[in-house]
Order: sequence, then structure tokens, then C-alpha cells
Amino acid sequence: MKEELSSKTRIRRSQKAIHDRLPRFNPPGLEKYLQEEKAETNKRGKEIIDHIEVTLQKLIIEELKREYGPQDSEWWILGIPKTVRTKVANLFEADDAKRGGKEYYFDLIDYRDIAVKNWSIFESLLAYGKAGNKDKRTSWMNFINEKRKIVAHSSSGMTLSIDDLNHLAEYKKWLENRVIGSKEDSSVNR
Repeated sequence: MKEELSSKTRIRRSQKAIHDRLPRFNPPGLEKYLQEEKAETNKRGKEIIDHIEVTLQKLIIEELKREYGPQDSEWWILGIPKTVRTKVANLFEADDAKRGGKEYYFDLIDYRDIAVKNWSIFESLLAYGKAGNKDKRTSWMNFINEKRKIVAHSSSGMTLSIDDLNHLAEYKKWLENRVIGSKEDSSVNR
């Protein structure tokens, strides 16, 4: 059965490639298949991005509290860039803190700003790749954020490509390995 599905997928993708060059080529069922594939790709991408965002939130807040202290006057003031603090504090106040603490009001891209500001804390955890400055080594978060815009706004008509989905899955796996490694390091250092 699995082989049959992959054969069908290969045929439909070949048909799509032909359709992209010759729009009049539109075999029965191709349009429906493409709509279903689009929905599934975006759905899977959203699941991965949501996981990455929650992982980043937890990791970054834990590390800031460990480094600066658990009180807002410590981790919040010392660890969060002022521009992010101001934006988040405004959201927190406008929402009457319905979500809970301020840490529940960060946008995904805020984690990049926090990591860059606190590079000495986060380089070993969040620097992707072996070379480059902190902006280059955290650019993976920009990629995640751009793809989040696609999956969060389904009415835009945009779809994640299979390559984008594969990159997202790669970043998720990489981040999970970093988090597991940091927890092992943390328990050894206690």
C-alpha cells in the first residue's frame, strides 16, 4: 500500500510539473490532489513551527532565569531587549494578562532578538552551523518566522514547499538535540 501511495504521489507531482509549464494540461483529479497536498503541507508545517516556538520559549525563559534570577526584576529586565520588553509589556497590559505571565506574549521572532542580546548564554544552544556571526547563526529563526507567516495565514493562498517542510523538520530535530544536550549538561554541572 505504501509503495502504491508513493507511486501515486510521484505521478501527481510529475503531472503538476507539466501543468506548471503547460497550464492547459490538467488531468482529472490533479487540482483536488494539489489542494489536499497544500493543506497537508501547511498543516504539518504549522505543527512543526508550533513545536519549535514552544521549545524556544521554554528554553530561553529557563536559561534567562537560571542566568539572571527568577524575578521579573532580574530575567525580564536584564535578559530581554528593551524594544521587546516594551512591545510585550504593551500586549500584556492590553490583554489584561489573560494569558498569564509576560513570557506568554512574545512573538516567535522575539526569541532571536533575545538570543542575540544574550549571545554568551545562547550561542552554544541556538547557533546553527559552524561559522558566521550571531546574526548569521540565528538566521534559521528568521526562516522559521517567514514560514510561520505562510501557515498562520491560510487565506493568503501560499503553501509551504516540500523543501521548506523538510528544512523545518531538520531545524526541529536539530533544536530538540540541542535541548536534550543542554539538559544533560545541566544535570552533570549540578
